[in-house]
Amino acid sequence: MRRALFKGLAIGTSIFISLLGIAFLGFSPTFELALLFSLPVIYIVGPLFDLLASESLDGPPGGVAIVLISAWVELCVISAFFSAAFYQWRSNQSFKRDCNVPLNSNVMPHEMTPPLLINPTDGAIRIDGVTPTINKGLSRDLVASAFAEFYRTSVDHKNGYEWLVFQGVSFGGHPCGFSLGFHHGLLEQVHWGVALPDAKMEGGWPTREAIDAEINFVRTALAKIFSRSFSSGQEQFTWGSVWCLFDAKGFQASSGIRYAA
Repeated sequence: MRRALFKGLAIGTSIFISLLGIAFLGFSPTFELALLFSLPVIYIVGPLFDLLASESLDGPPGGVAIVLISAWVELCVISAFFSAAFYQWRSNQSFKRDCNVPLNSNVMPHEMTPPLLINPTDGAIRIDGVTPTINKGLSRDLVASAFAEFYRTSVDHKNGYEWLVFQGVSFGGHPCGFSLGFHHGLLEQVHWGVALPDAKMEGGWPTREAIDAEINFVRTALAKIFSRSFSSGQEQFTWGSVWCLFDAKGFQASSGIRYAA
C-alpha cells in the first residue's frame, strides 16, 4: 500500500512539475525568463521523480504501464513546450522586423512629416498637431483610434503584452517609426528608430556603420532634449528611463523610453 501511494505521488508530482513549466511559459513576460524556469523543471526535476517512481515499482505489468503512461504524458508536455517556444520565437522575430527596421525609409525629411516631441520634465511624447499625448497609462484603444493615420501593424504576445507599430513621423528632422508597448491595455514604454540619409544597407538591413551613425544621432538629440550627456547610452529619471544603445542580439539600434511603475 505504501509503495503504491509513493508511486502515485512521484508520478503525479512529475507530471505536475512539467505542466507547471509549460504554464509559466505562457504567463512569462519574456521568453528568456520562461526558459530559465521551464527547462530545469522539465528536464531535471521531472525525470528525477520518474526515476523514483520506477525504482518503487514492484510488479512488471501494472507498474511498467504506469511509468510508460507518465513518460508519454511528459513527452506530450515537452512537445507543447517546444511548440510554444517556437511560437514565441516567431512572434519576437516578427516584432523585430516590423518594429526595429526603419519604418518609413522611403519618406524624405522635406516631406514635412510631423515630428515626435519629447517633454523632458516627464518623458511624455506628442506628435506635433495630434492628440493625445503619449504617456504612461495611455489606453491602447485610445491610441489605436487617435493614431490610425500612422498605424502600420501590431504584435500581440498573448501574455498581456502588446505592441502597436506606427510610421510617418520624424525625429530630429529625419524619418522615424515608433512602437508603443502596452501591458494589459496600458502604455508602459515607447521605442523608436530613425532612418538617416545614405545609411548603408546589406540585405535590407542596416550595416553596423549605419547602426552606429543612428545611435550617435539619437544620443546627440536626446542630450539636447534632456540636458544630459547620454555618454553611457542610458539616463535615469524619477519618471522612468531613456536609452539609446546597440542591441547586439537583434543587431540594431535600440532607442526608447520606459516609464516607471
